[in-house]
Amino acid sequence: MRASVLAIVPLLWTLVSFASSGQQTFRAGVQVVLVDAAVVRDRIPVTGLRADDFVIVDNGARQRVEAIDPAAMPLDLSLVVDATWFSSGIFGAAGGPAGTDTLRRNAQQIAELLRPADRLGVITYAGEVVETRSMSPVSTSPSDVSLANPTSSQFTNRARVGQALLTALTARVPADRRHVVIIFAAARDVLDIPDAKYLIRVAARADALLYAVLNPPRQAIDTHQPYRFFPSEEHIREALTLAAEATGGKAYVTGDIVSAFRATLKAFRNSYALRYTLEGVPSAGWHDIVVTVPSCPTCTIRARRGYMGQ
Repeated sequence: MRASVLAIVPLLWTLVSFASSGQQTFRAGVQVVLVDAAVVRDRIPVTGLRADDFVIVDNGARQRVEAIDPAAMPLDLSLVVDATWFSSGIFGAAGGPAGTDTLRRNAQQIAELLRPADRLGVITYAGEVVETRSMSPVSTSPSDVSLANPTSSQFTNRARVGQALLTALTARVPADRRHVVIIFAAARDVLDIPDAKYLIRVAARADALLYAVLNPPRQAIDTHQPYRFFPSEEHIREALTLAAEATGGKAYVTGDIVSAFRATLKAFRNSYALRYTLEGVPSAGWHDIVVTVPSCPTCTIRARRGYMGQ
């Protein structure tokens, strides 16, 4: 749902405080709604569908759908990177400078997969959240993908994963662009916001598709058994997974971040941008939306579950 018609509160902690107080002020003036929908059958994207192939029900009222060609809309990509893996060697990268070089190469490969009209922004987090690349066209500085974070070597059990992700999700995006947020997370730390429910609620209301790339469990030495995650790790991994699903995205568990991004980008390029003008129900309050393709009952549709209107 586009930022031009769905105003999002830009201040992170203001947003969280509103969520905690029950004042749901994430969006205003909802009239035109844009929903990204991925249609898959037997794990293969279904292409060639038209507007009249889709049915969208918004708070119980069927809406008239106009399909938009997603390929014609440029992309804003926000990379949210756990800078603590520089020294820990997760995601298959060696620790220290070698790990930094590996991750930087991965980020550069990701940048090279984007189109000239696309824009790229990078946010890293450790003890603090740092915007290492402001959102800018890839063609203007294709090699400028900085992942430096001065707090990456500081010992902390509370990396700012929640703040970093909320910062990316609440960024304003022009109406003629689509926003994808991809977080590469170790998911080893304590969640740095009061409750995972806040993160999921904000994700459900955000103007972005979220994909989470989570590190796989590492094997214990000389065994084939993976380490068990601590309860705090499971808490973060579940929160990131549910937040991604709330936007219509998904979570991957993999050590290959470039392949994960390729899969994400392929799914995104093959998805449908469905637009409709809200009719038959009041615009204020929470809207449950259901997207179906009646002509393909065996298809799986991954799409946003709802939005907040005023």
